[in-house]
Amino acid sequence: MSSFSGQLPSALASAKASVLESVSAAAASASASASAAASSFEASVSAQIAAGRAEAKAVLEKTQGAGNAMSDVTLTGLPKAQAAGFNAALVTVVNSTRATASYAIRVEFSDESGKVVDTTFLNVKDLAAGATATPTAFSPLDRDQALLSRVVQAQRY
Repeated sequence: MSSFSGQLPSALASAKASVLESVSAAAASASASASAAASSFEASVSAQIAAGRAEAKAVLEKTQGAGNAMSDVTLTGLPKAQAAGFNAALVTVVNSTRATASYAIRVEFSDESGKVVDTTFLNVKDLAAGATATPTAFSPLDRDQALLSRVVQAQRY
């Protein structure tokens, strides 16, 4: 019995190369498609967050004082290590009513002197009676210093 050594016949080598090119092209196409889908999803999420913030800001611009839901909202600061180096706070919203409600929340970030350096708005939509939501408020500003966060307005609507 003899064993084969040498080159594949040119027709087989050509077919192998063609198959490898097809597989490589299909993999590149799938990767590009997955990347495009991920980018599209990220853009969609960003747009939804921006729309929610805009809605919350609009609601709070019409709100007198601190709003009617301050007792439904608490805030817990997050270590920068858990927030990718950002100043961040976990906002806990508990719907204390007997009906589904939405919440607009304004969180301010202050420096050591108490000067407000950033403000962000959160919107919690259609929270069921008795349910809890936990959005996170982030400040991309002054990452080199610790900022104090606090809820300054919370309106149930």
